Amino acid sequence: MFQPSSAVALVLDDILGSLPWILPEIVLSVTFLLLLVISILKGEKKKQIGLCLSLLGLGIAGYQLFQQNSMNSSELLLFANTYKVDNISIKYSLLITLFTVLLTIYAYFSLTKEKLIELFALLIAATLGMYALCSSTHWLMTFIAIETVSLCSYAMVGYFSNNRFETEAAMKYALFGATCSAIMLYGISLAYAQTGTLNFTSPEYLMGLAEGSNAMISVSILFILIGFAFKLSMIPVHFWTPDVYQGAPTVVTAFIASVPKIAVSIMLFRWVEANAYTAYMYSDVLVYSLVILSLASMWAGNLAALVQSNAKRLMAYSSIGHTGIIIMLILFTRDQHNSFFYYLTAYSIATIGVFIAIDVLENKTGSQEINSYYGLGAKLPVLFICFTILLTSLAGIPPLMGFVGKLLVFSEAFKVYQYTGDVSTLLLLISGALTTVVSLFYYFKIPLYAFLKQGSGSQQISNKHTALYTAIIILTIFTIILGVFPQIVFNIYFK
Repeated sequence: MFQPSSAVALVLDDILGSLPWILPEIVLSVTFLLLLVISILKGEKKKQIGLCLSLLGLGIAGYQLFQQNSMNSSELLLFANTYKVDNISIKYSLLITLFTVLLTIYAYFSLTKEKLIELFALLIAATLGMYALCSSTHWLMTFIAIETVSLCSYAMVGYFSNNRFETEAAMKYALFGATCSAIMLYGISLAYAQTGTLNFTSPEYLMGLAEGSNAMISVSILFILIGFAFKLSMIPVHFWTPDVYQGAPTVVTAFIASVPKIAVSIMLFRWVEANAYTAYMYSDVLVYSLVILSLASMWAGNLAALVQSNAKRLMAYSSIGHTGIIIMLILFTRDQHNSFFYYLTAYSIATIGVFIAIDVLENKTGSQEINSYYGLGAKLPVLFICFTILLTSLAGIPPLMGFVGKLLVFSEAFKVYQYTGDVSTLLLLISGALTTVVSLFYYFKIPLYAFLKQGSGSQQISNKHTALYTAIIILTIFTIILGVFPQIVFNIYFK
């Protein structure tokens, strides 16, 4: 009778000892519940109250993360070794918080519907899931976190659908996501059957993989990768991406294209770091599967973007192409995370800025089509100059952040190739360079239409500056300054 109560006491002690280190998650949980309460109330100032509450919750969570970063110099394993608080989880959670604050403010000025409070709540819940993704070392925790982010994303897309196309996009997103989640969960169950544990960083897990069935382990790895591939829009589970990007409200598209990719990338990195660089057969399956996915995503994404006439669909395929670069970083990043941190920051700033520009132009022209930008460079010079700079950053042209980010990626890959002489690494390097050249053709299509094509003289376009204009200008300035002085980002990461 004494033994069970002793075990319960140990579990309770572990939980109580872990709670002080998840204060950011607790703050976001309370904020989410308060937003749900506000959503059922009536009043003209509900929108402003929701914004203030969301920003307050994110601000307090960010402050708690900053405090953890100041106090914590080593890693902490919480909740029976399922949750890791370390330098990686704290830094990337802070980055996620920063971009979520930006998107929350963007949503406030972009959407005027009564449903805005629900969007704030979903952004907070998704951020909570992304925090968990950055810290997870356990497959059950990982699956719960991915599903939290996924369900919030499905709701954001579907809740604001106004026509048949948007509803179809939301249904495709949810059904395709549910299928990929089921496949991933089956892969996790196969891994558990071979190892007897769900903690993918534990020695027992690694030993179980080494001693298990090669065929079963290979299937498990491939099935788990499908779950990550869906969230990162990798080929071949990318089919939802263009329709969802086009059909969702632009602020939701900006969110899906940027912030969740940071969290899922870190989670995938933790898995690769724990499992890939060992002497066992399964490490080759994982690494070469990622190489194939990276090559396919880079080539298919960039080539498909060439023929797009809709700006949001073009950015969807661009996002797929950038996923291939992110996988390269996951494969080649070692102890120093500065390249990884910098690239994700550069990508997210430029992507959010581009979608804000597309949103502003859609409000002015009533269209997402690129040919609706004919001649608008002369009528909206500030907007299109910023738009062009952000696109140029995504293309990787100096001296912007995107150029430095891609330079860091290729430098890391070249170091690995020099050390190993691996053909797949060389193939990734060549493909990354060639697809960067390909991307120039579709990124520069937009400034070409805006500045060098003649539009209809009768088209009346307001040049009134709004809060979203200001956001685009600020993001453009950051893209330039942090590209010319990248050490600012490195100093923030290492601080």
